[in-house]
Amino acid sequence: MRAVGVAMTERGARTDEYRAAMHALWATPAPAYHGRYVTFEGIDAHPRPLRPGWLGRLEISFLPLVPEVHPDTAQQYADLGADRLVLYPPSLHDPAQVEAFLRHHAGLLP
Repeated sequence: MRAVGVAMTERGARTDEYRAAMHALWATPAPAYHGRYVTFEGIDAHPRPLRPGWLGRLEISFLPLVPEVHPDTAQQYADLGADRLVLYPPSLHDPAQVEAFLRHHAGLLP
């Protein structure tokens, strides 16, 4: 963030506002947005995303460093807009362990 002159403490607020501005640009017939970091009106952008909605699917992929993802952690991702988590079983050598891992994590996100 330093390279573009943005304080690290502002990165979350800026990201939230940029997402809201993109939503206004792509999802409203006469786009306008007035925020702290972004302001526009009387413009339009085409082509628009193929899928309607916020910004499409948010995929958060990670290789877990722990043997499982806790339901509270999965809920935090869901609250951020994630509709799925891509997880990798810690071991692919034992089919029974892989099955147990998948069963444990199935259904963590709505």
